[in-house]
Amino acid sequence: MTETVSAVVTYGFTVLELHRIEASPLARNTSSRKLLLKLGFVCEGNLRERLLFRNRLEDEHSFGLLKDEWLKVVSL
Repeated sequence: MTETVSAVVTYGFTVLELHRIEASPLARNTSSRKLLLKLGFVCEGNLRERLLFRNRLEDEHSFGLLKDEWLKVVSL
């Protein structure tokens, strides 16, 4: 999954020339949170009981990555 998300982010910043990419996993999805942090995303907040998922209200985390931050990660 790391390679796939990394490729999508690279495409977004290089081909589409995006300035910012966002991700919003469920708060209980620890694998997604770890992956986003590994790729340089910053957790920008927690939206409490934001989504109804499988008949249960779930919190959603908000992550963002700016192109300048991404460039620092890929140049390591």
